[in-house]
Amino acid sequence: SFDFSNEIRATVANIKIPGKCFLISDFMVPLAEIAECISLLLGRNFELSLIQVLAPDELSLPLKPGSYVVEDAETGEEVSLKLSSASIAEYAEILARQISELEAYCRKSEVSHVLVSSKEDFNNLMFSRFPKAGLLK
Repeated sequence: SFDFSNEIRATVANIKIPGKCFLISDFMVPLAEIAECISLLLGRNFELSLIQVLAPDELSLPLKPGSYVVEDAETGEEVSLKLSSASIAEYAEILARQISELEAYCRKSEVSHVLVSSKEDFNNLMFSRFPKAGLLK
């Protein structure tokens, strides 16, 4: 399995001169792991920006209550799900809390955070959203 903080640690261990660092992920790991990575990168004097990329279907489940078989995008494994109205609402609540806590931690750490949809227009990101967020100058 993928260990977020160990991968970041191993990657930056070989970088001698810090600079601008864009950390691009769905950030669907515990906030403590993300905080550890942020501390590590800031401690090594990187100018850090987080770009959180989620698919439109992750941002807003297009599903109705029922049974589904979905493929885990990271492992390729098929997973059976049985969703109720309550579980769909719980998913939305957990996702909103995860995003909110990440945004709050980034603000506290003075790190840029931008949430984008994987379907968002590239030109809009590069020439509008990222410059407005201070990611590109």
